[in-house]
Amino acid sequence: MTLAMARVRDLFAGKKAQGRLAVITVVTNVAPMIAPALGAALLSHMGWRAIYIATGLCGIMLLLAVLFSLQETTLRRHSEREPFLTVMTRAYRRVLGDRRAMAYIVLNALGFSWMFAYIAGSPLTFIDMFHTSTTLFAVLFACTGCGIVIGASLNGQLAQRGVGSKRLLLGGVVTAVSCTSVLVILTVMRSMSLWSFLQLLTLTTASFGMVAPSAAHGALGPLGEVAGVGGGLLASIQMLFAAGTSSVVAMLFPKVGVLAMTGSMCTLSALALALAVPLTRRTASTRATESQAALASLH
Repeated sequence: MTLAMARVRDLFAGKKAQGRLAVITVVTNVAPMIAPALGAALLSHMGWRAIYIATGLCGIMLLLAVLFSLQETTLRRHSEREPFLTVMTRAYRRVLGDRRAMAYIVLNALGFSWMFAYIAGSPLTFIDMFHTSTTLFAVLFACTGCGIVIGASLNGQLAQRGVGSKRLLLGGVVTAVSCTSVLVILTVMRSMSLWSFLQLLTLTTASFGMVAPSAAHGALGPLGEVAGVGGGLLASIQMLFAAGTSSVVAMLFPKVGVLAMTGSMCTLSALALALAVPLTRRTASTRATESQAALASLH
Protein backbone atom coordinates (compact mmCIF):
# COMPACT_ATOMS: atom_id res chain seq x y z
CA MET A 1 0.00 0.00 0.00
CA THR A 2 2.79 2.41 0.92
CA LEU A 3 4.75 1.84 -2.28
CA ALA A 4 1.59 1.93 -4.38
CA MET A 5 0.70 5.40 -3.09
CA ALA A 6 4.29 6.59 -3.55
CA ARG A 7 4.31 5.39 -7.17
CA VAL A 8 1.05 7.21 -7.85
CA ARG A 9 2.59 10.38 -6.41
CA ASP A 10 5.66 9.97 -8.66
CA LEU A 11 3.81 9.16 -11.89
CA PHE A 12 0.58 11.15 -11.76
CA ALA A 13 -0.74 14.52 -10.67
CA GLY A 14 -4.06 16.25 -10.18
CA LYS A 15 -7.25 14.35 -10.95
CA LYS A 16 -5.34 11.40 -12.45
CA ALA A 17 -3.53 10.86 -9.15
CA GLN A 18 -6.81 11.27 -7.27
CA GLY A 19 -8.48 8.62 -9.43
CA ARG A 20 -5.69 6.10 -8.95
CA LEU A 21 -5.59 6.65 -5.20
CA ALA A 22 -9.31 5.91 -5.20
CA VAL A 23 -8.59 2.60 -6.97
CA ILE A 24 -5.98 1.76 -4.32
CA THR A 25 -8.56 2.48 -1.60
CA VAL A 26 -11.05 0.16 -3.30
CA VAL A 27 -8.55 -2.68 -3.68
CA THR A 28 -7.14 -2.43 -0.15
CA ASN A 29 -10.66 -2.57 1.32
CA VAL A 30 -12.13 -5.21 -1.00
CA ALA A 31 -9.32 -7.66 -0.19
CA PRO A 32 -10.06 -7.95 3.57
CA MET A 33 -13.74 -8.48 2.80
CA ILE A 34 -13.28 -11.38 0.37
CA ALA A 35 -10.20 -12.94 1.98
CA PRO A 36 -12.06 -14.66 4.88
CA ALA A 37 -14.58 -16.19 2.45
CA LEU A 38 -11.81 -17.45 0.17
CA GLY A 39 -9.90 -18.81 3.16
CA ALA A 40 -12.99 -20.62 4.44
CA ALA A 41 -13.60 -22.14 0.99
CA LEU A 42 -10.01 -23.38 0.76
CA LEU A 43 -10.18 -24.76 4.29
CA SER A 44 -13.39 -26.69 3.71
CA HIS A 45 -12.46 -28.13 0.29
CA MET A 46 -8.69 -28.56 0.37
CA GLY A 47 -7.62 -28.45 4.00
CA TRP A 48 -5.58 -25.97 6.04
CA ARG A 49 -2.40 -26.49 4.01
CA ALA A 50 -4.09 -25.00 0.96
CA ILE A 51 -4.23 -21.60 2.69
CA TYR A 52 -0.44 -21.48 3.02
CA ILE A 53 0.03 -22.76 -0.53
CA ALA A 54 -2.27 -20.02 -1.86
CA THR A 55 -0.49 -17.26 0.07
CA GLY A 56 2.87 -18.61 -1.07
CA LEU A 57 1.78 -18.58 -4.73
CA CYS A 58 0.50 -15.02 -4.33
CA GLY A 59 3.87 -14.00 -2.87
CA ILE A 60 5.72 -15.57 -5.82
CA MET A 61 3.49 -13.77 -8.32
CA LEU A 62 4.04 -10.46 -6.55
CA LEU A 63 7.80 -11.03 -6.56
CA LEU A 64 7.79 -11.73 -10.29
CA ALA A 65 5.66 -8.66 -10.94
CA VAL A 66 8.08 -6.46 -8.99
CA LEU A 67 11.14 -7.94 -10.69
CA PHE A 68 9.94 -7.76 -14.28
CA SER A 69 7.25 -5.08 -14.56
CA LEU A 70 8.04 -2.34 -12.03
CA GLN A 71 10.70 0.27 -12.57
CA GLU A 72 12.07 3.01 -10.34
CA THR A 73 9.81 6.07 -10.50
CA THR A 74 12.04 8.65 -8.86
CA LEU A 75 15.71 9.50 -8.95
CA ARG A 76 17.95 9.35 -5.92
CA ARG A 77 19.18 12.85 -5.16
CA HIS A 78 21.51 11.99 -2.32
CA SER A 79 25.04 10.76 -2.53
CA GLU A 80 25.48 7.00 -2.97
CA ARG A 81 27.97 7.13 -0.11
CA GLU A 82 25.60 8.88 2.24
CA PRO A 83 24.55 6.57 5.11
CA PHE A 84 21.08 5.11 4.79
CA LEU A 85 20.17 6.16 8.34
CA THR A 86 21.06 9.76 7.55
CA VAL A 87 18.90 9.72 4.43
CA MET A 88 15.91 8.24 6.28
CA THR A 89 16.29 10.61 9.22
CA ARG A 90 16.26 13.60 6.88
CA ALA A 91 13.24 12.22 5.03
CA TYR A 92 11.24 11.67 8.23
CA ARG A 93 12.15 15.14 9.46
CA ARG A 94 10.86 16.62 6.24
CA VAL A 95 7.56 14.75 6.42
CA LEU A 96 7.00 15.34 10.13
CA GLY A 97 7.88 19.01 9.68
CA ASP A 98 5.34 19.49 6.89
CA ARG A 99 2.26 20.60 8.86
CA ARG A 100 -0.06 20.40 5.87
CA ALA A 101 0.97 16.84 5.00
CA MET A 102 0.70 15.75 8.64
CA ALA A 103 -2.74 17.33 8.93
CA TYR A 104 -3.96 15.20 6.02
CA ILE A 105 -2.32 12.10 7.52
CA VAL A 106 -4.10 12.67 10.84
CA LEU A 107 -7.36 13.38 9.01
CA ASN A 108 -7.06 10.07 7.18
CA ALA A 109 -6.33 8.32 10.50
CA LEU A 110 -9.46 9.81 12.07
CA GLY A 111 -11.54 8.50 9.17
CA PHE A 112 -9.97 5.07 9.47
CA SER A 113 -10.67 5.17 13.20
CA TRP A 114 -14.40 5.91 12.91
CA MET A 115 -14.60 2.89 10.61
CA PHE A 116 -12.74 0.73 13.15
CA ALA A 117 -15.02 1.95 15.92
CA TYR A 118 -17.82 0.36 13.88
CA ILE A 119 -15.78 -2.79 13.25
CA ALA A 120 -15.08 -3.20 16.98
CA GLY A 121 -18.66 -2.60 18.07
CA SER A 122 -20.62 -4.19 15.23
CA PRO A 123 -20.63 -7.83 16.51
CA LEU A 124 -22.04 -6.77 19.88
CA THR A 125 -24.48 -4.36 18.24
CA PHE A 126 -25.93 -6.68 15.61
CA ILE A 127 -25.73 -10.02 17.43
CA ASP A 128 -26.45 -8.96 21.04
CA MET A 129 -28.79 -6.01 20.49
CA PHE A 130 -30.61 -6.93 17.27
CA HIS A 131 -30.23 -10.70 17.90
CA THR A 132 -29.07 -11.49 14.38
CA SER A 133 -27.52 -14.84 13.58
CA THR A 134 -23.81 -15.05 12.87
CA THR A 135 -24.58 -15.76 9.21
CA LEU A 136 -26.82 -12.70 8.90
CA PHE A 137 -24.22 -10.63 10.72
CA ALA A 138 -21.62 -11.64 8.12
CA VAL A 139 -23.97 -10.56 5.32
CA LEU A 140 -24.77 -7.23 7.00
CA PHE A 141 -21.11 -6.58 7.71
CA ALA A 142 -20.28 -7.21 4.04
CA CYS A 143 -23.03 -4.78 3.01
CA THR A 144 -21.65 -2.01 5.18
CA GLY A 145 -18.13 -2.86 4.01
CA CYS A 146 -19.27 -2.34 0.43
CA GLY A 147 -19.95 1.26 1.42
CA ILE A 148 -16.19 1.89 1.46
CA VAL A 149 -15.87 0.58 -2.08
CA ILE A 150 -18.81 2.69 -3.23
CA GLY A 151 -17.43 5.84 -1.60
CA ALA A 152 -13.94 5.38 -3.02
CA SER A 153 -15.31 4.59 -6.49
CA LEU A 154 -17.49 7.69 -6.36
CA ASN A 155 -14.47 9.74 -5.30
CA GLY A 156 -12.52 8.54 -8.33
CA GLN A 157 -15.41 9.16 -10.74
CA LEU A 158 -16.09 12.67 -9.46
CA ALA A 159 -12.37 13.49 -9.54
CA GLN A 160 -12.26 12.52 -13.21
CA ARG A 161 -15.17 14.88 -13.81
CA GLY A 162 -13.21 17.77 -12.34
CA VAL A 163 -14.55 17.88 -8.78
CA GLY A 164 -11.77 19.15 -6.53
CA SER A 165 -10.08 16.93 -3.96
CA LYS A 166 -10.86 19.32 -1.11
CA ARG A 167 -14.55 19.40 -1.91
CA LEU A 168 -14.70 15.61 -1.99
CA LEU A 169 -12.86 15.37 1.31
CA LEU A 170 -15.08 17.93 3.02
CA GLY A 171 -18.20 16.30 1.61
CA GLY A 172 -17.15 12.93 2.97
CA VAL A 173 -16.41 14.30 6.43
CA VAL A 174 -19.70 16.25 6.59
CA THR A 175 -21.57 13.08 5.58
CA ALA A 176 -19.84 11.15 8.37
CA VAL A 177 -20.65 13.80 10.97
CA SER A 178 -24.30 13.90 9.90
CA CYS A 179 -24.78 10.12 9.90
CA THR A 180 -22.95 9.49 13.17
CA SER A 181 -24.85 12.31 14.88
CA VAL A 182 -28.13 10.65 13.90
CA LEU A 183 -26.75 7.31 15.14
CA VAL A 184 -26.00 8.88 18.53
CA ILE A 185 -29.49 10.41 18.73
CA LEU A 186 -31.13 7.07 17.88
CA THR A 187 -28.94 5.34 20.45
CA VAL A 188 -29.77 7.79 23.24
CA MET A 189 -33.50 7.79 22.42
CA ARG A 190 -33.50 3.98 22.12
CA SER A 191 -35.46 4.18 18.89
CA MET A 192 -33.07 2.04 16.90
CA SER A 193 -34.05 -0.39 14.20
CA LEU A 194 -31.85 -2.77 12.26
CA TRP A 195 -32.77 -1.17 8.93
CA SER A 196 -32.06 2.42 10.02
CA PHE A 197 -28.76 1.42 11.63
CA LEU A 198 -27.70 -0.48 8.52
CA GLN A 199 -28.37 2.48 6.23
CA LEU A 200 -26.56 4.98 8.44
CA LEU A 201 -23.58 2.69 9.01
CA THR A 202 -23.25 2.04 5.28
CA LEU A 203 -23.26 5.78 4.60
CA THR A 204 -20.64 6.28 7.31
CA THR A 205 -18.30 3.66 5.86
CA ALA A 206 -18.91 5.12 2.40
CA SER A 207 -17.85 8.51 3.73
CA PHE A 208 -14.48 7.03 4.70
CA GLY A 209 -14.18 5.76 1.14
CA MET A 210 -14.72 9.33 0.00
CA VAL A 211 -12.23 10.79 2.48
CA ALA A 212 -9.32 8.35 2.16
CA PRO A 213 -8.23 9.04 -1.47
CA SER A 214 -8.49 12.81 -1.03
CA ALA A 215 -6.59 12.73 2.26
CA ALA A 216 -3.83 10.60 0.73
CA HIS A 217 -3.67 12.94 -2.27
CA GLY A 218 -3.37 15.96 0.00
CA ALA A 219 -0.73 14.30 2.18
CA LEU A 220 1.54 12.95 -0.56
CA GLY A 221 1.19 15.83 -3.01
CA PRO A 222 3.75 18.21 -1.48
CA LEU A 223 6.25 15.53 -0.39
CA GLY A 224 8.01 14.86 -3.69
CA GLU A 225 10.72 12.20 -3.52
CA VAL A 226 9.93 11.37 0.12
CA ALA A 227 6.36 10.36 -0.73
CA GLY A 228 7.24 6.79 0.22
CA VAL A 229 8.02 7.89 3.76
CA GLY A 230 4.78 9.87 3.81
CA GLY A 231 2.83 6.83 2.64
CA GLY A 232 4.46 4.71 5.33
CA LEU A 233 3.53 7.21 8.02
CA LEU A 234 -0.01 7.47 6.66
CA ALA A 235 -0.50 3.68 6.88
CA SER A 236 1.17 3.23 10.26
CA ILE A 237 -0.54 6.19 11.95
CA GLN A 238 -3.96 5.12 10.74
CA MET A 239 -3.36 1.65 12.22
CA LEU A 240 -2.24 3.15 15.54
CA PHE A 241 -5.35 5.32 15.69
CA ALA A 242 -7.54 2.35 14.78
CA ALA A 243 -5.98 0.16 17.48
CA GLY A 244 -6.55 2.83 20.10
CA THR A 245 -10.13 3.38 18.99
CA SER A 246 -10.92 -0.35 19.04
CA SER A 247 -9.56 -0.58 22.59
CA VAL A 248 -11.68 2.36 23.76
CA VAL A 249 -14.85 0.91 22.22
CA ALA A 250 -14.18 -2.52 23.74
CA MET A 251 -13.53 -0.95 27.15
CA LEU A 252 -16.64 1.26 27.15
CA PHE A 253 -19.13 -1.15 25.59
CA PRO A 254 -19.89 -3.09 28.82
CA LYS A 255 -20.62 0.23 30.56
CA VAL A 256 -22.57 2.29 28.01
CA GLY A 257 -23.53 -0.26 25.37
CA VAL A 258 -23.97 0.78 21.74
CA LEU A 259 -23.18 4.39 22.63
CA ALA A 260 -19.54 3.32 22.94
CA MET A 261 -19.55 2.64 19.20
CA THR A 262 -21.78 5.42 17.91
CA GLY A 263 -20.35 8.03 20.31
CA SER A 264 -16.79 7.19 19.29
CA MET A 265 -17.70 7.40 15.60
CA CYS A 266 -19.37 10.77 16.10
CA THR A 267 -16.47 12.17 18.14
CA LEU A 268 -13.87 11.06 15.60
CA SER A 269 -15.82 12.44 12.64
CA ALA A 270 -16.31 15.76 14.48
CA LEU A 271 -12.55 15.96 15.07
CA ALA A 272 -12.00 15.24 11.38
CA LEU A 273 -14.37 18.06 10.45
CA ALA A 274 -12.53 20.45 12.77
CA LEU A 275 -9.34 19.57 10.92
CA ALA A 276 -10.81 19.55 7.41
CA VAL A 277 -12.43 23.00 7.51
CA PRO A 278 -9.18 24.95 8.13
CA LEU A 279 -7.43 22.95 5.41
CA THR A 280 -10.15 23.86 2.92
CA ARG A 281 -10.17 27.52 3.92
CA ARG A 282 -6.39 27.68 3.70
CA THR A 283 -6.51 26.36 0.17
CA ALA A 284 -9.18 28.88 -0.81
CA SER A 285 -7.22 31.77 0.69
CA THR A 286 -4.04 30.58 -1.01
CA ARG A 287 -5.78 30.53 -4.39
CA ALA A 288 -7.16 34.02 -3.80
CA THR A 289 -3.67 35.28 -2.95
CA GLU A 290 -2.26 33.67 -6.09
CA SER A 291 -5.00 35.23 -8.23
CA GLN A 292 -4.32 38.68 -6.78
CA ALA A 293 -0.61 38.26 -7.42
CA ALA A 294 -1.28 37.24 -11.02
CA LEU A 295 -3.50 40.29 -11.60
CA ALA A 296 -0.88 42.55 -10.04
CA SER A 297 1.79 41.17 -12.36
CA LEU A 298 -0.38 41.94 -15.37
CA HIS A 299 -0.64 45.56 -14.31
